[in-house]
Amino acid sequence: MGYPEMSDDCVQMYFKVKGPVTQFLGRAHLCRAQLCAPKSAENLEEFENCVTQYMKAINFAKGEPRYYFLVYNASVLYWQMVRPFLKPGYHHHLISSLSQIVNVLNQTEEEDKEWRAELMLELLDCYLQAGRKEEAAKFCVTAAPFIKANVPQKYRHMFSVMVRHELLDELQLQEEKKTSVSLAVTYHVNMLKAKLDKNEFPEDVNTILKKAYKHLSNYNHQRFPSVREEKILLLFELARLSLTLKCEEISSGCLSDLKGIDSKVSEGWRWACSTCSSSSVAVRTYQAKGRGRNSFFFGLFLLYVFVFAYVFLLLSFYRHISCILKRSLKLMYVIAFTKNLSCIQKLCVSCRILGS
Repeated sequence: MGYPEMSDDCVQMYFKVKGPVTQFLGRAHLCRAQLCAPKSAENLEEFENCVTQYMKAINFAKGEPRYYFLVYNASVLYWQMVRPFLKPGYHHHLISSLSQIVNVLNQTEEEDKEWRAELMLELLDCYLQAGRKEEAAKFCVTAAPFIKANVPQKYRHMFSVMVRHELLDELQLQEEKKTSVSLAVTYHVNMLKAKLDKNEFPEDVNTILKKAYKHLSNYNHQRFPSVREEKILLLFELARLSLTLKCEEISSGCLSDLKGIDSKVSEGWRWACSTCSSSSVAVRTYQAKGRGRNSFFFGLFLLYVFVFAYVFLLLSFYRHISCILKRSLKLMYVIAFTKNLSCIQKLCVSCRILGS
């Protein structure tokens, strides 16, 4: 409700009383953590203090099954707090606390498996951003099977990270890509990205791109509507990589396929699909059209506000004039039927006052 000082006083009084050990102890730690949340990513001291309070709540709750919900609540609040730290140079500050939270969520067998998978992927990214590749590879041994079995829609992203950063053995990756078309395309795309990251340009790049495009051509989205969105993402990713590698033939084919998949795409996207001579032209035109549409709707909104304000002022003016006319008519009526001059004089004074 916007009274942090009052909240802080209440929390301080609660801890001074030393009441019974119930769920409210965990809730009090969560309240204290939110009160001491860092104002910016630069204040690491406040960050550490805040994390300590969240971990106190989690360590308290994980020992009693009826308090497991507090572990989930703490993980959500924690993630909201650390969002400003998800930028280059700060990921390593999250690894210790985030890895503990992921482990506790696994221990308590949290039912929201998609949330657990999301935190696993973020932890993997923190390992990689911090340059701790060995720990990332070790983490994938347990995280990848969990995501594949419980949250399959996120496994392709997991697989792409493992391929690009070489977190699994090459033979394992080769076997894994055979299980589906999407993984095969993802493997080829991210293998090329890994080469580009090392400033290596493979000689058979056109062959690899054509092989990936052939896989996608056999990906029947009409027979299996559930793969439609995935195919769109893969086509766009392959088109972008092909343009980066100056293979316009593949990028043009990908964009044509995208146009054929979705007949309801915007005119800007249709234009980009039909003229893909360069990625910069297509993307900039699409963005420019988007900005144009935004400006148009914003202009309509301003026009609507102006018209509304104008009508409101007119109504207010007419209402005021109507009120003055009614009072004037009443005064004239009184004057017409009143013979007392002094009364007429008083009414004239009143009329002048009203007129002013």
